[in-house]
Amino acid sequence: MSPSLHIFDLDGTLAETWDTSLLPGVVGRLSGLHGPIAVATNQAGVAWNAVEGEPYPAPSDIGRRLVGVAEALPRLKEALWLVAIGDERISLSPERWRGLAAGVTRSASPLRVCTSSDLAWRKPRPGMLLEACRSFGVGPEQALFVGDRREDAHAAEAAQVAFIAAERFFDRT
Repeated sequence: MSPSLHIFDLDGTLAETWDTSLLPGVVGRLSGLHGPIAVATNQAGVAWNAVEGEPYPAPSDIGRRLVGVAEALPRLKEALWLVAIGDERISLSPERWRGLAAGVTRSASPLRVCTSSDLAWRKPRPGMLLEACRSFGVGPEQALFVGDRREDAHAAEAAQVAFIAAERFFDRT
């Protein structure tokens, strides 16, 4: 059975880490997919920026990068982008977390972006994957998550979503 929803990690799966350059196989494979697409990405660098500054990206940097990746592949302009900025190693006030999340979301306009500091969203936890399923009205058994790291596989397992390694999905081996 073909999945109703494809969910992709960003860094190392769709694009080079901290860059907008798409990785091999992405354009052809995503262009041929039918149905909704979501991107689920950990981007806690914005919180580290709030605490330590450089070399971590500001919220506006993350948002502009998401737009840059989507411009490189128009199919991603239609995607739901789920961005986890929380990190249990960082303590910020709730107002500061909300401000960082709003900054990412605002700077990623006109993309459909949901940003959260909720630690349940940070992979290897399943929050982003479950939110993607909820947003598209599909059960976890109808979704497929494509990622490149152990945390991605663990998030899929916790969400009861099928997982495939990016190398295999994009035929990079």
